[in-house]
Amino acid sequence: MKTTLHIMIFGLLTTFFSCGQPNEKKNVTVVATDTLQSNLDKKERERLEKRKQIEEKDNADSLRLDKILQDALKIANQNFSKDRFNKKYEVSTDSINVNVEINLDYYFTKASPHLIITRNDPSAIHIDIYSKTYNKFEKVVSHKAICDFSNYLLS
Repeated sequence: MKTTLHIMIFGLLTTFFSCGQPNEKKNVTVVATDTLQSNLDKKERERLEKRKQIEEKDNADSLRLDKILQDALKIANQNFSKDRFNKKYEVSTDSINVNVEINLDYYFTKASPHLIITRNDPSAIHIDIYSKTYNKFEKVVSHKAICDFSNYLLS
């Protein structure tokens, strides 16, 4: 009985070890690319590129409009001795027409006149208001109104 038990244990152990996995390791390369993530990355890069282009355009527009404002202030300073002054003109820069209106009058108080410079470009209206002090114009307020004509387009 003892030998049969030893034989059965020996047989079970050899069967157990012989049915196991072979010792050689299999190299399975799994290429796991997340197509959803790569599509999101591509869309994000495109969005950032568009945003960069818009910011560059806005920066160029801002510089252009600031130069137009400085030119309007030069004209106003040439007429500083007057209490009332009006001038309208059009400036064309980078194939964009900007209508400029310079008005100096007693708009808000009777004590001192105020200078209003309005710049109209196709996308916005820029209004700058200055108070006339003893020797210069001091900025009181600046405002930009975005023009959205999409509701008024003809079908």
